[in-house]
Parts: sequence; structure tokens; C-alpha cells
Amino acid sequence: MDRRKYKGSGCGILWLSFLAGSTFKILTAYAPALDSGSYTLATTVLDEPITYSSGKEIHNADGKYRGYTSIREAIQDSVNVVAVKTVQDITPQAGYEMAKKFGISTLTKDDDCLLQ
Repeated sequence: MDRRKYKGSGCGILWLSFLAGSTFKILTAYAPALDSGSYTLATTVLDEPITYSSGKEIHNADGKYRGYTSIREAIQDSVNVVAVKTVQDITPQAGYEMAKKFGISTLTKDDDCLLQ
């Protein structure tokens, strides 16, 4: 996402939301994957459209799909699909546990964002 287009545009809240989401992906997807030893920054994950059996679709914020994308690039570009696939692979529980290790104390086991 090109952050420059938001500079001076009055979209401060949008930018803060982007930062929070990007940070949360690192804490709950990439950190536990890297910590497990099963992923490195060079590990690639296929960035492609995802649709859950419920019909919910996962999109990247920029609307683009990159094909095979390294974890390093996914962090740099805040790629939603790669984060979701990584959490699916390491298990949502691992992401939840890592968030707790980082001191995030407001999550509950009922939070849809991690455990469904």
C-alpha cells in the first residue's frame, strides 16, 4: 500500500487502522510462524483469492494478488491473504498464544478474528 497517498489527505484514522492491522498480522501470523521454525523470511506462500466455505472472501487491501510471495514481502506490503494462509497453517491458536506473549490482554477465546 502506498502510504504517501494518505499524507495530508485527512485520512489519519484510515492510516492508523492500516498500521494496527499490519502490526497485528506480524504479531499473530508471522511471529509465531517464524518462532516455530517452520517458516523463514524467505518462505513463500501463494497469494491468491481465498473464499471460505461460509462464502467469506479474503482480499488484499490493494486489490492485487502477487502469486508466490515471501514472508518478507508479505510483511513489507501488509498482504492479507498471505497472513491468513500463514495463520491457517500454524493454527489460529498459535497466533492467539503469541498475541498473549506480546502482552495483548484484551483478546478472548471468543474473538472471531483469530479462532474461527
